[in-house]
Amino acid sequence: MEEETRAHRVGDLLPVVGQEAVILGSVDTEFALVRRPEDAVEGSLVWSSSDSVAEVKRIIDSEATVVLCRESAIGDVQLPVGTAVILVSDPRLAFTRLMKELFGQKRVLGVDPAAHLHEGASLGVDCWIGPRAVVGCCQLGDGCRIGPGAVLLDGGRLGDRVVVHPGAVLGLDGFGYATDPSGSFEKIEHVGGLDVGDDVEVFAQVAVARGTLSPTRIGRGTKINSLAHVGHNTVVGEDVLIGVGAKVCGSVEIGTQVRIGPAAVVRDHLVVGPDAVLGMGAVLTKDMPAGVTWVGNPASPRSPRAS
Repeated sequence: MEEETRAHRVGDLLPVVGQEAVILGSVDTEFALVRRPEDAVEGSLVWSSSDSVAEVKRIIDSEATVVLCRESAIGDVQLPVGTAVILVSDPRLAFTRLMKELFGQKRVLGVDPAAHLHEGASLGVDCWIGPRAVVGCCQLGDGCRIGPGAVLLDGGRLGDRVVVHPGAVLGLDGFGYATDPSGSFEKIEHVGGLDVGDDVEVFAQVAVARGTLSPTRIGRGTKINSLAHVGHNTVVGEDVLIGVGAKVCGSVEIGTQVRIGPAAVVRDHLVVGPDAVLGMGAVLTKDMPAGVTWVGNPASPRSPRAS
């Protein structure tokens, strides 16, 4: 990505970072670059979420022209000439919005000529279907973005502003079998489909299976990182984070705002309560209550740190 080169006026950032932000120094101060604190140069904006007054002072005294930081960490500081400081309550959130404003991808709309759409597919307004993407007989809401090589199989319904990154497969057949008297497997047909809520983002090479008779569901605002798997009949709540390489087996119920760490595994037919955190690489073998943090294999409550 090319560095930002157009000058930006600090006073113009208030609608982006929040009108409650406080600016120390001149609102007419300009910057043209965004850098890490250790890479600060004249004309750059840097940010810090540190609570340390000394650390923030060190950043303000660097070559940076604009500093975005926590209002509680400013202390009694003397600004260098030509420096402006933007004080906010949540620097990470303000920085996220600033980066989206300055570097957000230009919206390309329409269907790439190399994509394949089923004749029964329904697309909302302002959608983009990338090259070699495959969209089956699905319903897509407004503003969806389907990356190159992604596959949406028949029976899927996507809400508004859903983002599917390259190579993800949504609505694939579930892994379900019955055994006959000889012990051989007979495939169970999965016709329940997939229901994805608004503002969900699914990263590269994720696989989400469709339900058997009722839909697999991914709740509004949930983010699923690359190489993760979500099994058939699973219901994922709103604003859930599923880490890279995590495996959620079939018929699991996951509450709102759950965090599942990278490479964690959730056994089938379990319930994970709201606000629970399952640590990196943990293996969950029993229901997990709301609001707890479990780690390890098998996963269990995190032990208090030794004092």
